[in-house]
Amino acid sequence: MSKFRKKPVIVDAFRLVDTVVIATRYGDWTGNPGDWLVTVGGEQLPCTDEIFRQLYEPADELREQESLADLKGRVKRMEELQAGRDLRHVDPLSCSPRT
Repeated sequence: MSKFRKKPVIVDAFRLVDTVVIATRYGDWTGNPGDWLVTVGGEQLPCTDEIFRQLYEPADELREQESLADLKGRVKRMEELQAGRDLRHVDPLSCSPRT
């Protein structure tokens, strides 16, 4: 059996304070206080807090992780360039050759 990973998707969501019934293409779904109402691809779906926390993390944290990974990549490229090239022709922000 093959393994698969869920693609990262940024969703809009907010916590419910009242019980709501949402008509979805899967039928009517009920969201209770403390659940999340998640908007994915224009469709709204209620999601329990427990499942929501397993599936999602704040997008701001995700951006910080991506920024850190990007910074580490630029540092690595700069170190590689320092090891074997004249750096006067390298843009320090992108670590790419200056044009």
